[in-house]
Amino acid sequence: MLAWVRATERIALGKRTARDIANLAESGIDDAMARRIHAAYADGGGSKVDGSRLPNTDAWKDRNAAKAFEAALQREVNIAVITPGLEKPLWMSSPVMSMLGQFKAFIAAANERMLITNLQRSDWNTLQGLFAAITLGMLSYRLYTLVSGQKASERPQD
Repeated sequence: MLAWVRATERIALGKRTARDIANLAESGIDDAMARRIHAAYADGGGSKVDGSRLPNTDAWKDRNAAKAFEAALQREVNIAVITPGLEKPLWMSSPVMSMLGQFKAFIAAANERMLITNLQRSDWNTLQGLFAAITLGMLSYRLYTLVSGQKASERPQD
């Protein structure tokens, strides 16, 4: 959400970037609506609390801007909150198998919604997150082998 507020501010000030336009367009917000959202936020509809920007869309006078902002926020929440749906493997569709694999369904949904979706964005933050996850996984494996007294595997895939 903070990125949207900053992006709408840059668009309103004429300092927009291609990334700002693309990110807002993914949520159905064009330049004109971004200017309206920024104006509604700046016109007393938003506030800062301990450095965090809060939109307070109930106080916005421009109801269409508030609805567009809330719809974009809802889209991001639906992407971020993992709820298994069509991402589940087909074998989890029967009642018995879905009960046995209910926790695997969340892993499959997370893989589809977070990993694959973010890798398709191909931006620097996604690449940093991927490298951090791989590095922390390697570090946790090595620390586990040291603490447990086991010999570390020589195979890179381990």
